[in-house]
Amino acid sequence: PFTYLPTGILADLATQVSIYPNPSNGHFILSLPAGLGNQVQITITDALGRKVYEHTLIHSGMSAFTKELDLSSQAPGIYVVKLYSEK
Repeated sequence: PFTYLPTGILADLATQVSIYPNPSNGHFILSLPAGLGNQVQITITDALGRKVYEHTLIHSGMSAFTKELDLSSQAPGIYVVKLYSEK
């Protein structure tokens, strides 16, 4: 398992964001809490900083949300998940 360090996010929301399973085979679930806003941009980069995935989620912002991702076509390695929202 890898440790993550949330930056620029309220501590109570940071504890509610989860990615599982970790480590994965490329198929994983991103679980986001309510309160992140109506739009959340997901950006995933590889260890060299190359963007391998980008998507903007639009949801009510009033309820928790899960997104299943499939990056199994990417090479095995360490990836960084960045979340951007108006919150």
